[in-house]
Amino acid sequence: MPSLCARGFTFNSGLMDLAQLTQLVLAPPSAVGLDPAGPLFEGVDIHKRLSPDDADFVDVLHTYTRSFGLSIGIQMPVGHIDIYPNGGDFQPGCGLNDVLGSIAYGTITEVVKCEHERAVHLFVDSLVNRDKPSFAFQCTDSNRFKKGICLSCRKNRCNSIGYNAKKTRSKRNSKMYLKTRAGMPFRGNPQAPRCPEEGPSSLPLFLIPCCGKGTSQAGRWGWH
Repeated sequence: MPSLCARGFTFNSGLMDLAQLTQLVLAPPSAVGLDPAGPLFEGVDIHKRLSPDDADFVDVLHTYTRSFGLSIGIQMPVGHIDIYPNGGDFQPGCGLNDVLGSIAYGTITEVVKCEHERAVHLFVDSLVNRDKPSFAFQCTDSNRFKKGICLSCRKNRCNSIGYNAKKTRSKRNSKMYLKTRAGMPFRGNPQAPRCPEEGPSSLPLFLIPCCGKGTSQAGRWGWH
């Protein structure tokens, strides 16, 4: 069977339950949800929305999640890994001043559109800037990630996003976070950990001070 990767944006992400819709026996090897729609799908039965059962590996980018009833994108994790860039809301470059500065006449609708579509732009970025990959880190919530608590690549706790995501599966869903820039390439700047650990050799190389004055440690890190 030829390789197949299904990708869907907003409401189209809800159509990737191929086994249910087309009665296929085999699910595609991978499926990517790009800010899947929240209205009509948040909290519904697993067979009525995107879920880990829809492919061998399902990864999801959440870029516009708000309080229940105001969110265009789905908040709940629905894949094997669910990635929340910048916490899943308030994407850099999508603030009202940023949007109004680039268009003649703008409204709050443009801000919503900018943040919702950021998932697509991040995926495209993973294709055109493959030499500048963005890495996300497994964490229980956005606040812990912002404090620099979750910057570890041990036991598959970090992963590149988009096209280059490493296809890892676990019994539990993995919620992952990262910081991005306002435009391509979206890979953000490294955050300073308290005492970093060596990550996979495929991650970018940085030289940083570590645990004491006048000392430094060369290691490969992927926090952004």
